[in-house]
Amino acid sequence: RSMSYLGRTWTYTQVASNSVGFSHLTRVQPPVGPAWAYGYQTAVNPRNELNSMDAPHGGRIEYGYSTVNFNLGSPVQVTSRSVTSRTVSSVRDVPAGTWSYQYAQGGSRNQSIITAPCNTTTYTFQGVGNHPTQGNVWRIGLPVNVTVTGTGGTQVEELTWIPSVRISMDDETVGFNHDSDI
Repeated sequence: RSMSYLGRTWTYTQVASNSVGFSHLTRVQPPVGPAWAYGYQTAVNPRNELNSMDAPHGGRIEYGYSTVNFNLGSPVQVTSRSVTSRTVSSVRDVPAGTWSYQYAQGGSRNQSIITAPCNTTTYTFQGVGNHPTQGNVWRIGLPVNVTVTGTGGTQVEELTWIPSVRISMDDETVGFNHDSDI
């Protein structure tokens, strides 16, 4: 309900959700100034998705969702609810805008594309998509390429990953991917 630190208290307001044993955080009141407010989809299924957030000094962020199919490490699909849009209202010197999120894109369905008001960012991931390769489980979902395209041109960032030291003796298999000694 509240948190105090160095003589300052933050107050959290929750209301019961339509799922037994769960609640929705609807308001956060900081020690000084206006509160944050949160709204949820509660009328129809899927329920309990955060659909709005009101900032303390004005401005509103609204979220849209869709059901998306992903391939993670194998041809088997995983279905998940995912954020597909975010709309920000104009406040002070921040212009309004909408961001759209697309998943499982590209020929291999291993890309996520974020279209923002000023640019488009494409993330390419390892071990996902409809052409999964055999490799390490720890690599599944790691970004290997980030491309940002805007009015000023295109920036490409290539990412390289190396494994950490072993943290367990367990084996892990996901689809065609396998690790011994995680």
